[in-house]
Amino acid sequence: MKNVIYKIRNIINNKFYVGSTVNSRVRFQTHRRNLRAGKHQSPHMQAAWNKYGEDCFKFEIIEIVECSEDLLAAEQKWLDEHAGKPHCYNWATDASAPMRGKKHTDYSKGKVSENRKGKHSGENHYRFGKEVSDEVRKKIGDSQRGVKKPEGRKISEEGLAKIKVAAEAGHYSHWQGKTHSEQSKDKMSKTVYVLKPDNTVETYIGFTRLRDEFGISIATSIRACKSGKPVSTGIAAGWIMSYEEIKPNIIPDEYKEYPRSRSDAKQLGAKHYFTGTPCANGHIALRKTKGVCIECAKIEGQKSNEKAKLKRPIK
Repeated sequence: MKNVIYKIRNIINNKFYVGSTVNSRVRFQTHRRNLRAGKHQSPHMQAAWNKYGEDCFKFEIIEIVECSEDLLAAEQKWLDEHAGKPHCYNWATDASAPMRGKKHTDYSKGKVSENRKGKHSGENHYRFGKEVSDEVRKKIGDSQRGVKKPEGRKISEEGLAKIKVAAEAGHYSHWQGKTHSEQSKDKMSKTVYVLKPDNTVETYIGFTRLRDEFGISIATSIRACKSGKPVSTGIAAGWIMSYEEIKPNIIPDEYKEYPRSRSDAKQLGAKHYFTGTPCANGHIALRKTKGVCIECAKIEGQKSNEKAKLKRPIK
């Protein structure tokens, strides 16, 4: 059962410990293991377990939470109501951070330190006296490479020297000396559809191909695909790019004689051109070579006239 609030209840006096979990079976096993070993995080319940015995404690599901994101909030409600009271074994009052506001005593710090010393060094190390193959060494190195090390960790001078030598030899790059095949590049690349000013649609595999063939920067191509607006300058001026397939624009007969881009209109000395694509304001209309589309120009003209009327003195 997943996403539950549970109790560990003392059937003798009905005192209990409350917690939350996404896997009650595993969580109950962990509690029993720690209690049997005398290492449970709740000293109060550990003392009761030692006094009354394992048979006097019952593990119970008391609430099912539908969404795992609400689990801590549900546990917090129980802690707010019961934690710190005589009938509750919980000493922590914060479900998200059990140690918040708590400090280990110097005595407990000393016990933890003493408990850890020498456990994993010298003859006590699980690999003491064993030879490690080059294959195993490589696996260990690969698993640790790039993993953030704990704060305060110190590396010996010998260790630093080894790291420096390995870095200079290029051992820290798993891709050292390798390149992707053309087939792999095609698999990783996105297909880009381009509608050009002459109303033709072409397909390119990846932004790199556009850059190598036309000199269009990858940033420009990505921006054009996301915005859906024509590229404004450069060799790709007037191009519309998209990750999805584009269909050619339907050009009405009355507009077929006009140039398809501003650059073509400038070269031909034409006053207007027609792209077949909407302008920034959504108009599909002729565009001025030196200005905006004619519909936008009309709207701007009307606004100017209205402002001028307001400024005229009243006779």
